[in-house]
Amino acid sequence: MTLQDRRISLGVLVALGLVGTSSPARAQMGPGGMPNPQTMPTDEEEKPEGPAEEAPPEAVANLGLPPPPKLDSPGGIAKDKKTLAFTEIHGYLRLRTDLFHKLGLGLSDKQAFRSCNSLTQICDDETIGSSNMRMRLEPTFNIDEQVKIQMQIDVLDNQVLGATPEGYAGNQARPANVPLNAFAGGQVPAEQGKNSPWDAVRVKRAWAEVRTPLGVLLFGRMPSHWGMGILANSGGWNRTTESWCLDCDFGDSADRVMFVTEIPGTASGKPDDPRLRVAVGMDWAATGLTDGIASDYRNRYDGQPRDITDDDDVRQWVFVVGKFHTPPQWKTKVQRGQLAWDYGLYAVYRAQDKDTDLKGTAVGSDPVKANLVNRNASAWIFDATTRLRWRKWSAEAELVAIVGSIGESKELSPANPELDVLQFGGVARAQYRALENDMRLGIEVGYASGDQAEATGGSLNYRGTLAIQPQGDSRVSNFRFDPDYQVDLILFREILGVVTNTVYFKPSMEYDLTGSIMFNAASIVSFVDEPVATPANSRMYGMEFDADLSYKNVDKAGRGFHAGIAYGVFFPFSFLDDNSALSHPAFDPADGAAGPIWSGSDVGDAETAHTLQTRLLVVF
Repeated sequence: MTLQDRRISLGVLVALGLVGTSSPARAQMGPGGMPNPQTMPTDEEEKPEGPAEEAPPEAVANLGLPPPPKLDSPGGIAKDKKTLAFTEIHGYLRLRTDLFHKLGLGLSDKQAFRSCNSLTQICDDETIGSSNMRMRLEPTFNIDEQVKIQMQIDVLDNQVLGATPEGYAGNQARPANVPLNAFAGGQVPAEQGKNSPWDAVRVKRAWAEVRTPLGVLLFGRMPSHWGMGILANSGGWNRTTESWCLDCDFGDSADRVMFVTEIPGTASGKPDDPRLRVAVGMDWAATGLTDGIASDYRNRYDGQPRDITDDDDVRQWVFVVGKFHTPPQWKTKVQRGQLAWDYGLYAVYRAQDKDTDLKGTAVGSDPVKANLVNRNASAWIFDATTRLRWRKWSAEAELVAIVGSIGESKELSPANPELDVLQFGGVARAQYRALENDMRLGIEVGYASGDQAEATGGSLNYRGTLAIQPQGDSRVSNFRFDPDYQVDLILFREILGVVTNTVYFKPSMEYDLTGSIMFNAASIVSFVDEPVATPANSRMYGMEFDADLSYKNVDKAGRGFHAGIAYGVFFPFSFLDDNSALSHPAFDPADGAAGPIWSGSDVGDAETAHTLQTRLLVVF
């Protein structure tokens, strides 16, 4: 649900009701509108021998399960033949621009349609453009061959260019020498609460990996990724495919302790065939109240803060079992023309007895004790994934089921305080390589179960809103892909925010024109799973066409310069068509009254949306 922070306000509901979305793009191609076809396993030549070798970042982040140490040396752990550098730094510098035309689909009803910005209604403008940048640093500290510490640090994290001009200070008084933005002499550092929603430097992860004779121990705040990434998506380096998601914006993290090992005797005996791997982990999904926000901890020099009570904790355990090739094993089988096959099961149990509503509780003030309420929530999440490669064919799939219940949720669903959770999601992709592997033809099919409940406040964007169950409906069934699982450029990524309540089909083609220049094209046809959840009660979202042209000047590891341009066009079919006879609840938050979606001058059908996007990256 990320096993991380996809919580719906009161802790467990997200784990029960939300899951998140995007498959990482290959580092060799860089980000863009066609990320999914590039996630198939690569068949590049193995790296040559050298005097020193850098370990890949986030070596175990994606729960592809790192291979435990070899037990063939006198000390029990085989020593690497190459000397590791103590400090390694991986990452990228990214600059993106995007231009949207009619992202609001031509509709201007501010109460009924808020796909872009609920505060400024920027969708009223037919064309809107923006640019942003990010510097991602992922340092690794190799204590020795068996112990390492890894971090993820973002500098100017998705910083909108030009958003921190000299003199701008939010609600604070402007300096006398810069009374207007027109007088700004340049940009100043981003400071949370002053001119930016967050500081210029954000430390997102820090975790350790310790190899022992029995397996690998992981602990700290670490990336969480599994399979194709529709449930848990790290939004960064994927060890299984040895690829970066260079266009991701989010990234799931887990406060976790996990142990990974292999089961002896489970290999088939064939060369390069892996053993069965298992992992068991415990997550701190949410601890609720800590004395770090209470009045008895106003002075930050008082030492370590503590969890005030265990009653409101969200307890979570993770279980993983499967067979996974290491990247060298996979490449060896591919180059020999042999069948390479990975598969695994990822299971999560999450539970919460009580919950605390911290809304409005400021640091240094005591929360209201009466806000501790019964929750009695629990859920099982099952996620099966597989991928295979045989000669020119490759395929991968991921299936998710979430089953749970919430005993008390009146804060979120007053009409139905007791809720059941039953959600399903899945994606499957196949690819065929032609023309000496220069062309790849692919097809992808995705499904996310829907719910008759509609998003609150008249919003169509499910990434930032919650669907409240109507009277008499006690089942939460809308599955949401992780927002970093990118299917397209417009509908799911911008308008709906995530893949949910849908069945979509995506044929694609990518063609390596010169070895440095790649062209990608895809069409996405999307249907509605639960029509009543759309404004027009329709079975069709629409059709989108996306194209991408990219250039790279990189080494065999994908490090170097990347550039690209992408174009997308979305043709809405009927899910937003005018249907004034239909009545939908609470589309106007001001009065909460039911009524028709469009009225007056806003009556009409949705129009076509376009986007043009560019990117410049340096990967290191």
